[in-house]
Amino acid sequence: MSIIELENNNVKFSYGGNSTIKSVKILDVLGRTIYRLRGNKKTEIYNLSSLSSSVYIAQIELSNGTLISKKAIKK
Repeated sequence: MSIIELENNNVKFSYGGNSTIKSVKILDVLGRTIYRLRGNKKTEIYNLSSLSSSVYIAQIELSNGTLISKKAIKK
């Protein structure tokens, strides 16, 4: 699972396995949900323009039910 910050506040989530990204939840360091996003492909690009520079937690649910949590830093 990779998370890459692109230009114009876009963030790319990519999964290299056999499943697809079902949903992405972005939380702040206090555990508050900032975004709930839906997906249906192995790579999804979302505009996360309301995020300020900080550390966030991305919880990614895959189509096979697997949950992946990753920490990410917004520049």
